[in-house]
Amino acid sequence: MKYERGALSTVANILPIAFKNAPDGTLNLDDIESKLMYKMYDQHIAPVRGIFLESSHNLCGGAVLRPEYISKVRKLADKKKIKLCLDGARSWNASVFLNISMKEML
Repeated sequence: MKYERGALSTVANILPIAFKNAPDGTLNLDDIESKLMYKMYDQHIAPVRGIFLESSHNLCGGAVLRPEYISKVRKLADKKKIKLCLDGARSWNASVFLNISMKEML
């Protein structure tokens, strides 16, 4: 989240947790899960309500997330009963690159 962290806090009134991504654009699933382990009843910690992914990454040479990876993140989100969002700004481009339909992206 090199560019959007401040805007997310200001415009959407949310507190993002940024992760270092791999060169292929993926986030380490164990890293994600570790942030979901927070005790939701602790008034000092904002509860995690969603996982937001970018379908492709400009700072990773345009790397596109594969449906298999997105499915693993979805399972983690479902397990924790939180939302999963796949940013749609470049999802059409990603689906064309992967030669799959938009329905198959999630």
